[in-house]
Amino acid sequence: MNDCQNGDTLKIYELASGVTTLGPYHRFVVWGQGCRRHCLGCISEEARPMDGGVSWSLRELQDLILSEKIRSYNCHTSVL
Repeated sequence: MNDCQNGDTLKIYELASGVTTLGPYHRFVVWGQGCRRHCLGCISEEARPMDGGVSWSLRELQDLILSEKIRSYNCHTSVL
């Protein structure tokens, strides 16, 4: 798990743990910030603006996801 380079970041709209509505099992979900597609029926319209969100380093995000997987062995990960 050493693929993340120092300085690599991702704009995050929201993080949620224990989500059960987006698939089977409990999930840790990462909603990215910014989308230009404007799909009909989008479940995250408020995440569309490119200038919102919070920058997370990929290393921080990786560590958070792995700690959730350890804390809850049934936790799967979805990136939306």
